[in-house]
Amino acid sequence: MTTIKMIIASLYSFKNIERILPVLDYVQKHYADSIKLDEMSALINVESSYFCRLFKRAMSISFMEYLYLVRLSHAENLLLNSDKNITEIAYEVGFSS
Repeated sequence: MTTIKMIIASLYSFKNIERILPVLDYVQKHYADSIKLDEMSALINVESSYFCRLFKRAMSISFMEYLYLVRLSHAENLLLNSDKNITEIAYEVGFSS
């Protein structure tokens, strides 16, 4: 890939990430809540199917994978730094089943 193409690709990626920043912020604040795909797409005023493609282009993982990773990260922190059992932690970080 030429330097110009790499710059254009990185700018395009940045633009996509910038577009989904409200979603990333929301997930960081509300990861323990029930978060629905259609709510996140509405947050940035796009259709659900387009949101999925946009998110995947920007983050290289699906929205649900990202949500699970955020929850797992918080669960890991609680496992290391609290006396709560795994079931309590799972519910606390948003895993309901």
